[in-house]
Amino acid sequence: MKRQYKDASFDGRSLYGKALAGDSWQSCSFRSADLTEAHITGCSFADCDFRGAALNLCRVSGSSFVNCRFDGANLFMASFASSRLMGCDFSGAATGGLSFGACDLSYSVLSYLTLDGADLSGCILRGAALAGCSLRKADLTDCDLREAGLRAADLREAALLRCSCEGCDLTDARLAGARIDIPFALYFAAFHGMTPEA
Repeated sequence: MKRQYKDASFDGRSLYGKALAGDSWQSCSFRSADLTEAHITGCSFADCDFRGAALNLCRVSGSSFVNCRFDGANLFMASFASSRLMGCDFSGAATGGLSFGACDLSYSVLSYLTLDGADLSGCILRGAALAGCSLRKADLTDCDLREAGLRAADLREAALLRCSCEGCDLTDARLAGARIDIPFALYFAAFHGMTPEA
């Protein structure tokens, strides 16, 4: 049976290893809650607060998080797959081993996070804030990077194949050793005012 929660507080609660499926939460608070090793499937969260929560080894699939806050949350080895995380704020989150396979992260804030080696393949990052983000050896294959802010991002040795990048800000981005294709190379050149000869 699907459950619906609104304006409920789960602050500091232990949801360790819980299986959450098909439920919806509106304007709920999970501040400092423990969702370590939780399995979240087909759930919906809107305007929820996960600040300081522990989501270590949490497994999320087919779920939606809209305008949620994850400031300072611990997302060590957490994985989000085929989920929507639009307009979410991940400022200051601990992200070692975090992955976002085929997720929609449009207009979310991931600036200055460490996502080295992260799987972001197939993600929609349109309008996302990734300034100063460390994405060394990350997989951004098939990503939508339109209008994303990658100013001063570290993309060394990252995979940037088959990306849509119109309007993407690559100012001071580091790309040494990155795997790129011709469309990305042409966009990068045009962004920096270079015109290839005929």
